[in-house]
Formats: sequence, structure tokens, C-alpha cells
Amino acid sequence: MTPDTTTSVPFQPKVETVLVVGDSLARGIFPPVAAALAGPGTKVEWEWVIGVMWPEITPTWEHIFAATQPDLLIVQLGTWENFLLREGTVIDPTDPDWKSVYRREVADPWIAMAEESDSSVVWMAMPKSSEPIRSADYRELDAVWRDAIQDAAATHQANGTSPTITWQDDTNLLTGPDGEFLAIDESVDPPIRLFNIDGLHWCAGGAQRVTQPLLEHLLESFDLQMNPGWPNSGWDQDLEAYPDGECPNP
Repeated sequence: MTPDTTTSVPFQPKVETVLVVGDSLARGIFPPVAAALAGPGTKVEWEWVIGVMWPEITPTWEHIFAATQPDLLIVQLGTWENFLLREGTVIDPTDPDWKSVYRREVADPWIAMAEESDSSVVWMAMPKSSEPIRSADYRELDAVWRDAIQDAAATHQANGTSPTITWQDDTNLLTGPDGEFLAIDESVDPPIRLFNIDGLHWCAGGAQRVTQPLLEHLLESFDLQMNPGWPNSGWDQDLEAYPDGECPNP
């Protein structure tokens, strides 16, 4: 009898439409994602969304999930969401219980809306900023989203179903040996500028570095094809994502 040499391959959802969503930081992720994934049978698009919490933003998300209906949604948010949170008009950030309130009123309902759609979601963590207070704000908000997303995934796994939202955090690739903010990585030759001179936004080098593990995750999880020549396809010349003069050579 011929031995059975077949192997079990996890189900990979077919992806024909990819939507990258977020504020200006996510805009810096869009060029390498589009260069790597756009091609025959796959459309990669971008949409500005400045937050989750602000009530006026809710219709935008409803439209994304109900009308646009991307197969795959890549989200990176923090800059505007933190700004709106600090305004204190929806949730009082001085309340010691604000994280629980935010999760109950914002994160969990958003995850429920996403899970009711036909979209798969990858939520990307925020990188550190050159401003310690801003970085601390990002970490606090990221922790709420990470826990909410991982709790939702645990529920799926307990029910024998596949999570539709995953948390992606590769920000350790963008920091120094002690975890500090790193604008320029001088440990490689030639040095690579990771962040804009404003200490906040991506330069092409940082966007590519954080995109590579994201792409590995996507190719393992979804039915997607990657353009092998994408790193040298000119995506780094996108002046809206990486304005001229703001990412000088190290």
C-alpha cells in the first residue's frame, strides 16, 4: 500500500481586496503593502480614518464593514485616537477606570462590528515616538486593544472557530538595544533611517522593516501572492507618505 504523504493544510481565506486604514502613520504602511500585494486578482486600497472613539467616525467604520467589505483590513491607529481621548469629551482620561470604560464602550463594540462583517482584520501596534509621553500614551491604548483582540481570539478558539481579528506587534524591530526610540539604525551598513525627523512618522526604512513580518503573517494566514520584486519597485518615492526632505539619509 502506498503511504499517504498528504499533509493537512490550514484553511486560508481567499483575499481579493485589501484595505489599509488609519491616520498618517498607517499611511506610511500603505506603500510597501500595496507594492507587495497588489497585482492580478488582488486590489490594495487606502482610506483615511482618524479614530475609533469619536462618535462622528462610527458611520465611516459602518460603511467600511457594510459597504466596502474588504476581504482583509489592515488597521493602525493611535495618533488621533489618543488626541481625541485626551480631549476628554467622550471618555475622561483622568478617571482611573478609563481603560475599562474605553474597552466596554469603544474597543469591544468595534470588535463586535468587525466580527459581524465578512472582513478579516489585522490590527498593528503603534511604534514608539521620540516623545516619551506620547509613547506612554500609545502603550496604554495599545494594551487595551491587544487585550480585547486577544480575548476575542481566545473565545473563538474555545468555540473551535478561527479568529477574524489578529494583533500584530513588531515594534521591537524599531527600537534600540534597551527598547528606546530609534530614529536611525546605525547597527547596519549602511545605516537606515526608520523615522521622520519629527520623531513620529515613518520613513521608508521603518515602514519596510515593520511591513516584512506583517507580510509573512499575511502569507501564512491568507490565500495571497506576494510580488517578489516589491522592495525595489519604487514605492519608497511616495511623497505623501514620506515627504521630501523629512527623511534625509543618515
